[in-house]
Amino acid sequence: MGRLVVFLFCAAACEQRLQLVDPPPGSCTPSNCSGCCNARNTCVDGADQSEAACGTAGHVCSTCGAGTHCLNGECVVKGSCGICTGCCFGSICRAGNDTSTCGKNGGVCANCGITQLCIAGVCATCGPSNCAGCCDSLGRCLAGDDDLECGVGGRSCDFCGTTKTCLGGVCR
Repeated sequence: MGRLVVFLFCAAACEQRLQLVDPPPGSCTPSNCSGCCNARNTCVDGADQSEAACGTAGHVCSTCGAGTHCLNGECVVKGSCGICTGCCFGSICRAGNDTSTCGKNGGVCANCGITQLCIAGVCATCGPSNCAGCCDSLGRCLAGDDDLECGVGGRSCDFCGTTKTCLGGVCR
């Protein structure tokens, strides 16, 4: 009889403890967590993220591998300049948005080619996906509202000549 009482007491106490420690199921979802969901179904976001709990959009947290760290919810290789949202130029962290120092997430800065742009830390060629105006012969994105360089939609710039004028990106 004594053992039965102890067993019932322990079972009741253990059950109470589990209810206090474990969060309710479904408390961390993509609709309510911009970080990641840990094993306890709790959202880990922003400064609370680490190499042991890294992720975004309410997905299951990942553990970053050796030589990587968690940066903005993504496991990235630690650059030679430390933790850097731009790119590493030697031991200096740069913004990563210039054609001569283009990069992101602490990677090594790239020097984009002469006909490329640095868009969101990536060297890219001027075109419809990244230029509202027109692309000149050097690959630069221009406004496209000049008689010498007229155009829209990331297409090649047109020269309107002496008899036409650039209006709304079209020689007329």
